[in-house]
Amino acid sequence: MYKKLICLACFVLVLGFVSNASAELVGHWRFDEGSGTTAHDQSGNGNDGTLINDPEWAIGIINGALQFDGIDDYVNCGNDPSLNVTDEVTIAAWVKLNSVPPAFSVLIAGKYSAYWLEWRDTKALSLSMFINGAYNGSGPTIDLADGDWHHIALTYDGTHKKGYHNRQEVFSEGASGSIDVSGVNFLVGEGHPADAGYNGCPDGLIDDVRVYNRALTQEEIQLMMRGKGYPLALGPVPEDGVIHENTWVSLGWRAGDFAVSHDVYLGDNFDDVNDGTGDTFRGNQDLVYFVAGFPGYPYPDGLVPGTTYYWRIDEVNDADPNSPWKGNVWSFWVPPKKAYEPVPNDGGKFIDTENLILNWTPGFGAILHTVYFGDDFDTVANATGGLAQGIATYNPGPIELEKTYFWRVDEFDAANTYTGDVWSFTTAKVGGGIRADFYHWNDPSVGGTGNPGPVQPFTTFVMTRTDPRIDFSWGGGEPDPAVGADQFSVRWTGEVEAAFTETYTFYTNSDDGARLWINGQQLIDAWIEQGTTEYSGEIDLVAGNTYSLVMEYYENGGGAVAQLRWSSPSTPKDFVPQAALSPPIKASSPSPSNGATGTKMTLNLMWGAGDFAASHEVYFGTDANAVTNADKSSPEYKGIKALGDESYDPGKLAWASSYFWRVDEVNAINPDSPWVGNLWTFTTGDFLVIDDFEDYDA
Repeated sequence: MYKKLICLACFVLVLGFVSNASAELVGHWRFDEGSGTTAHDQSGNGNDGTLINDPEWAIGIINGALQFDGIDDYVNCGNDPSLNVTDEVTIAAWVKLNSVPPAFSVLIAGKYSAYWLEWRDTKALSLSMFINGAYNGSGPTIDLADGDWHHIALTYDGTHKKGYHNRQEVFSEGASGSIDVSGVNFLVGEGHPADAGYNGCPDGLIDDVRVYNRALTQEEIQLMMRGKGYPLALGPVPEDGVIHENTWVSLGWRAGDFAVSHDVYLGDNFDDVNDGTGDTFRGNQDLVYFVAGFPGYPYPDGLVPGTTYYWRIDEVNDADPNSPWKGNVWSFWVPPKKAYEPVPNDGGKFIDTENLILNWTPGFGAILHTVYFGDDFDTVANATGGLAQGIATYNPGPIELEKTYFWRVDEFDAANTYTGDVWSFTTAKVGGGIRADFYHWNDPSVGGTGNPGPVQPFTTFVMTRTDPRIDFSWGGGEPDPAVGADQFSVRWTGEVEAAFTETYTFYTNSDDGARLWINGQQLIDAWIEQGTTEYSGEIDLVAGNTYSLVMEYYENGGGAVAQLRWSSPSTPKDFVPQAALSPPIKASSPSPSNGATGTKMTLNLMWGAGDFAASHEVYFGTDANAVTNADKSSPEYKGIKALGDESYDPGKLAWASSYFWRVDEVNAINPDSPWVGNLWTFTTGDFLVIDDFEDYDA
């Protein structure tokens, strides 16, 4: 026992030292040296920069700065592994530039082909990244050459990019994936050497450049902007949100710049830890580590498997009137003894039957696994006596299409057996896919002489086909001999079914332009000539419901790529599968678009007809539930419209009011009719739009 306690004490001390060295700030160049050819890294990671071609030391917004000549000055900060951030990043700087870039862009700071901060000749400030091999560059428009100092910060947290200008959030956009690891150096004031004409050198002052390996909050950016010390605890160990495979823990952190001691909070309830209530306050201490899960410490019987623990460090300095500084709430999760994280996900749909292998994450400490599989819930739930196996995968053998299967995994850890939950998935249906209409947009006979261009992308219809999914990398080739390789457009139209009631993210990846609408709501508008670039947008969907999907694409010349992916908390990012897609049988393409605001009070509602529609039944009103549940006996029913007359005049509407509408597609000779439409909505403006005298209300 004596030896065990000594080993524990030594181990805790080692963890304490390791956690204190943990860093979220991976690079910090203040440019306060005033002379010499070295810009020292203040992060503690040794990423000192070398001044190239004599940028001049100058007076900055916070002590010193560097003056770049716009020709060839820059700072080379090397390529230490600490700068290869992959999951999250914040990059920030103070800048005061003299001129707008004469060419495409100037690089302010970053690692080209991984993550970098650039300002373009359009005055667009971009956090440019390569995510999973695809370029992603976007950001707010800011004039950095107006004679003033500007603090700029752009963040990426694995799901969103955000931009901050002088403390305020000015940009937000969905994006996901891992940042590529780049072999080039981190540079301040210059682009990649091979692209000197593409990413040029800024003309002006740069001060206080920082890189963090996580996305800072707005509050943290506001503190950083002041250029003073950072008061909050940083660098949590275990890292925030990780899986902690142990029943004890040594918490560690890096002390805030002004801390003399630390108030520690730990518990299994977020609100209690955040509010400091219950028994979550564990005391004030000088050390930067804290142990739990052993006799004599909090949770003396050990941390409980399957539990999320929350902790917070408030930094204390009684001599400072701002003390204590309330810290962020961090968490870690002790995994359960039962099997978890099934693949396919529990309740998943559209599962491909070919070469399907089931897998899962073993329960904490499990050494053997017993799998039960079948097409009846009760049989699987009550099964016993299965054969244990040592691997966490299972081959179910041949299975049928359009069928729901159930499975369960019991875990054994050499002492006990833990009965697993019953999971389910539904295999893909037969058929599916989406209608693709191809057009030429270079027909001079349409719209007069000359080339109409992609502003009029759907001028000359060429052909229709059904695509299993939108996943095309044509390169310099052609979708079809009738279409050709260049100057064509495609409109994919259909329905997409959601497997889960969750927020879904849709991603277009295209060369050149792409636009996307889901349920009449435009999620992506990237109608520009570009290399292969990914964009994303989010929408809430309900499991089992189908929603109209319209994706438009145009190709000018050169390479051609058109792809559509999706993801959700329960859906790994992948191409929208064929089984989730179906031809456009419901009404689609509502005008006004779903969710539109500020519309006119006198307008015609319009929509696109479903493929099998012979007529349309229109429902309209001010109550969402009433319109959703209305039938032909309801006051929301507004009558039948003939095929070819896809419009409805609701009359004069009220100011600043929300309206809801639905169009059911009808065909008396089709046994599947009617096809009930999705609920659409729009809100009128609180102002009068005057574009003709009919809008004038005396």
